[in-house]
Amino acid sequence: MTATAPRKSAPHSPKSPTQARKAEAEGFAIVEQCGVKFRIGLGENMPFEVIEEMSSRPEPQSEAERREYDLAVTKALLGPDQWGAFRAAQPTVRDYNELCDKINGLTGN
Repeated sequence: MTATAPRKSAPHSPKSPTQARKAEAEGFAIVEQCGVKFRIGLGENMPFEVIEEMSSRPEPQSEAERREYDLAVTKALLGPDQWGAFRAAQPTVRDYNELCDKINGLTGN
């Protein structure tokens, strides 16, 4: 049995158009969560594993499938070293949700 935490969107400041253009031009953005900074590849700078995860799974049909899909894609996007750093920070479900919100804000999802 999987524990389900209620999800509320965390308020976050939208990036300014200048910041968004700069991140897009550089191909990477930095987000911070749990005191750890993560370097996120954007567009063609995403790890190929992200595409593999996204294409190897059917479209999620349930909330449980959506959580599993999001977790797999997030882990692939961060890569093993950054995922390990996130886990070492002993994150809560809220921390994970906030990290996902920040990443989704960068990737437009």
